[in-house]
Amino acid sequence: MRNRTRLAPAALVLLATTAVLTACSSGGSEGISILNESSSEVIITTGTEELVIAAEGATVLLGVDCIPDDVRATFASGATETIAGPICSDQELFIPSGETETMEVRPAQQ
Repeated sequence: MRNRTRLAPAALVLLATTAVLTACSSGGSEGISILNESSSEVIITTGTEELVIAAEGATVLLGVDCIPDDVRATFASGATETIAGPICSDQELFIPSGETETMEVRPAQQ
């Protein structure tokens, strides 16, 4: 009887962890990707967050279905570019490599 009492909480934790991981890895929104292929870091500002994306780096805003506000990219030179929202999880923000300092919205990579 005592072993069952010890196993029940462990089984419950295992079940909860499995459910959370399954929810994060299947169906539903995984978030919005931001991909920076440029050779400089870029600061991305949304209505609620400011993110520094490293040169040739990326991040994902997990659990975010849409960014309703404009998104601004500030480049190392001080130049900025703004894209009107909303930007949703079927899209990604992309900063290409090259001489131009620009940001694009494109379909999310699956």
